[in-house]
Amino acid sequence: MASLRVGISFGHSRWPRASTLMTVARNQLYTSKQSSVLPNSYTRLQITDSFSAHRVNTEHAHSHVSACFMATKSMSEVNPLSSKEHNKAGVESKSVDESNNGPTNNSAEDQDFSEVLARVEKSYSKSVIKDYEFTLNNLEKLVADLENKGKAVELNELFSDDLESIVNVVLTPSAPPYMRQKCAALFLSQSSDLPLTEKLLMQTVSDAMTVPVNVLVSIIQALTASAETPLRRNVRKELVTVVVNKRWYEIPPKHIVFFLYQLDGLFEMKSITQELHMSGHAKNQCQDDTARHDAGTNKAIPDVVQSIRKNSSDESMPIMSANLEARLLQIMDEIKAKDLTRVVILLAKWRNRNPSILTAVVHRLSHVDFSDFNFIQLSNLLFASSLLSLQNNKFISELTLHLSQLVPPSPSLACSVLNSLSHLRWRDLDLISSCQRNLIGNLGGLSPKEATNLLMSLANLSVLPSSHQESQFIRDVCRQAEGQGMTTTDRIKRAWCLAILKSLDAQQAELLLNPDFVQNILVSGGVHTQLDLQRLSVINMAAKFEINNFKGQCLSDEILNSTKITTLCSDETLTAALVNVLSKFADLKTYTQLAVLEGGTGIDAVMNATSDGDVRPLTQNNKKTGTERVFRIALQLIPFTGVTNPSYLPTGPYQLVSRYLKHLGYVPVQVLYSDLKPSLGVLEQISNIRSRIKKALVDNN
Repeated sequence: MASLRVGISFGHSRWPRASTLMTVARNQLYTSKQSSVLPNSYTRLQITDSFSAHRVNTEHAHSHVSACFMATKSMSEVNPLSSKEHNKAGVESKSVDESNNGPTNNSAEDQDFSEVLARVEKSYSKSVIKDYEFTLNNLEKLVADLENKGKAVELNELFSDDLESIVNVVLTPSAPPYMRQKCAALFLSQSSDLPLTEKLLMQTVSDAMTVPVNVLVSIIQALTASAETPLRRNVRKELVTVVVNKRWYEIPPKHIVFFLYQLDGLFEMKSITQELHMSGHAKNQCQDDTARHDAGTNKAIPDVVQSIRKNSSDESMPIMSANLEARLLQIMDEIKAKDLTRVVILLAKWRNRNPSILTAVVHRLSHVDFSDFNFIQLSNLLFASSLLSLQNNKFISELTLHLSQLVPPSPSLACSVLNSLSHLRWRDLDLISSCQRNLIGNLGGLSPKEATNLLMSLANLSVLPSSHQESQFIRDVCRQAEGQGMTTTDRIKRAWCLAILKSLDAQQAELLLNPDFVQNILVSGGVHTQLDLQRLSVINMAAKFEINNFKGQCLSDEILNSTKITTLCSDETLTAALVNVLSKFADLKTYTQLAVLEGGTGIDAVMNATSDGDVRPLTQNNKKTGTERVFRIALQLIPFTGVTNPSYLPTGPYQLVSRYLKHLGYVPVQVLYSDLKPSLGVLEQISNIRSRIKKALVDNN
């Protein structure tokens, strides 16, 4: 340091002072303070070059200053000065400056300049870096050889002399980032944490804003694969948080799914997704209330709203998964097909129904060739789609088409596919038949819960048996569903499914319709009492009209009247639309009877109509007047959740009610939700209902 200052001052009265060099270097100090690490590796020679380009105008001066810096660097490498010697050198330098140029007034600037050089002294030349990199590579190979031979590797005992030097070099700004990655992998191969491991990992957390993302990914991968310790888990969480919260825009397409899985493993993403969703609703509510307040409609904003506004800031969230969602939308076209399926699976696990992402993902997947996917991958994608209620016909059609061409590797996977189809209400008969063929004779490995879900799926999709083998299969599934711990509700549910599938026998119906059994349900007063009674009323109808040789007792009118049976359609908006259309279609009092209870079954509306679809007063019931015959019709309102795709047939429970209405003397007319879409005019809605009535009457004849 002393020789540097003397070389600059001696013999050059017009030569600029060292403060000029300090000005150049101080700019780098400011940058380094902002980022915690010098953005570029500055050695003494590089600072000299910057100084020379800024101030030196002659070749002689440039070479003189360069020689001084190189001499200082060489002396530092051979025999680095201690902190005291540096201080002494600084004093000597100051005295030489004062003797040549008078006293200086730049003590603060000299201190900053010393800080810059102290940081630069931590950098190493390229040759030194190469030497340490060579040593690190040799250590990696040696450790790998020992591990391959089955020998225990203790880094602290075998290489104690080299480890600290390597870590010190790796953590300098001039060291290539990949050396940090290699060093981290070496230390994380140990089952426990060394003091140097903590030093390396904690410094990596501090440098997380400047270390390349691909290096951070490699370190996070090593942390994930290594033996977990509290330190490693915390460091992994910190690194993932920094990248997702602050550097999400740098994540490349090949690593986006990796960070989604990291979030899934480190955080309760289902809860976080719910918090973010509630936060969005709270903000919207606050904005609406604020607007009303500003407009003078409200005197004060409610305290509850203010509390929500206060507690719903994004900073309170532990991780911003919304950042990854935004990045997903940016790079959607660059993500591979199998990675897209993993995105859908994770979103389903988190119950995250982000419309923008799901629309973009489904659009991409609808154009994907699934021929290189196996059955497990496709079944997982179908299951995730069912959880997210993805209703894209082209996408689901392609998915089920490829699934139907593959053989299920196990009965459990076949059950999973049928359950997913039931949740999606996708009635693909080819895929259903393929799964049934795989399950016939292989039900022994199913648990009672799996067998019950299988029975529910077949009933919901209205897969009625068409052969003796299929009838026997349904009975086998029913037996497999029996198990210890079955509740009364489970028994009734199982019999209800069999009634939908026309497979309920007389013995089962007699047991469930026994007065003592029914009385126990009424006395228990459980939360499922009304649901149990509604299903028993359906079983009662099956016993009357569809079960041969039934000799037991049916439910009394008193019990049926005490049951709170409602129409199957629970969509109040759709029901109101039907009433509105019927009021335009005919006089409600004369021609329509709403919400009729008949034999334990609820009917949305009852009307009289001719074969041409013209309505007649309710007083003309199944009468033939002149040349026309009047039919008693029962309108069934089928909501969106009661329609299967792609055939647009009602689900099993609605089909069951339709069968029973025929036994009661009605002509069932199923009005779908699509017939009453709000986008349609009243005349179009009336025309749709008339068409439904005509078709039902033709089918009835």
